[in-house]
Amino acid sequence: MFSSHFDAQRKAKLEAVSDFNVIIDRIVSEARLSKFEVCRGKEGV
Repeated sequence: MFSSHFDAQRKAKLEAVSDFNVIIDRIVSEARLSKFEVCRGKEGV
């Protein structure tokens, strides 16, 4: 007994979750790059 409106809401929430995962992946990759640069700088000193 699911209405099409409920399915649209569920789809939107699922899409929002996947978008959130993409954002988290970007943040993590940027954090790794920053950390790598910091560690590299310390090694150079």
